Amino acid sequence: MGQRDFDVMVLGATGFTGKYVARDLQSLVRDEPLKWAMAGRSSSKLQETLAWMGPGKRPPSELVVADASDPQSLQAAVKRTHVLINCVGPFRYTGYEVVAACIEAGTHYVDISGEPEFVERILTLFDKAEERGVSVVPCCGFDCVPADMGNLFAKTEFEKRGYTATSVEMFIRLTSGPLGISGNFATYESA
Repeated sequence: MGQRDFDVMVLGATGFTGKYVARDLQSLVRDEPLKWAMAGRSSSKLQETLAWMGPGKRPPSELVVADASDPQSLQAAVKRTHVLINCVGPFRYTGYEVVAACIEAGTHYVDISGEPEFVERILTLFDKAEERGVSVVPCCGFDCVPADMGNLFAKTEFEKRGYTATSVEMFIRLTSGPLGISGNFATYESA
């Protein structure tokens, strides 16, 4: 991978989830040297997010203007970091391109998606990622955790009884409170 400007970059740091990822990263960073950056489409929104985050143990080394829908901007950003945390959604629109850019640049990739269609699409990049020694880790956000835990539970219970689960179907039922149902538009859009 060679010398890079940053250890970690948060792409989409001005978005709904990205700003919390960035805030937590600056608060959780220990004493070890770590250079990290916040990236987003707008310099002014990056500044606003930085102000919203407040002081932390380790503020970002740099604010990087990068647009997931602009291939040149994206490539310039991802080649500067060892690891990219992608918070730009819906992933069905720009996620594939971000993963492909990371693989091309030799940058490890992590995201917060919970979108099965997107994950299926990026599986086509597996051989290239493996060839380049790039780790691609989708679905590190909450959306997928209940389904993953449910699958693990079903698999374990089947194995205890000497069976092998060949498929699992899951359903979710949402109920509303007095104010109705609330959610994130990007999550709804990706469904």
